[in-house]
Amino acid sequence: MIFNVMRNNGFVINVENMIDVSKVMIGVWGTLLGFIITAESILVAFSNGTITSEFKKTGHYMTVIFQYTQTSIKLLFYIFIFIAVIVMNVFNMKIMFLFIFFSLMTFIDVLISFVILIIMLKMANK
Repeated sequence: MIFNVMRNNGFVINVENMIDVSKVMIGVWGTLLGFIITAESILVAFSNGTITSEFKKTGHYMTVIFQYTQTSIKLLFYIFIFIAVIVMNVFNMKIMFLFIFFSLMTFIDVLISFVILIIMLKMANK
């Protein structure tokens, strides 16, 4: 059973709002997953291109593919977990901390992917 308000150590959290926020984050994670898979597919499809050949020479190609694959797997995992949260209609403090952790990890992974993109653009301009 879901309660309207969750209280824990002075924190008051509206559970219905957090379920709605979870739905929004599933959409965000799904969109990011699509972009990451597209970027990885482009890298694999154009593996003989100038940028990817530079990455292969420096040894960073497999690092980029690994980072993108790891990010994709994590995003898929986040989506599955929060679909289960929504279907079970349960939100508690453990799930709240899980939500915060997943959101921070998403931010870090997107930041790393952005840095990789900047490095690729700098290599393309050489």
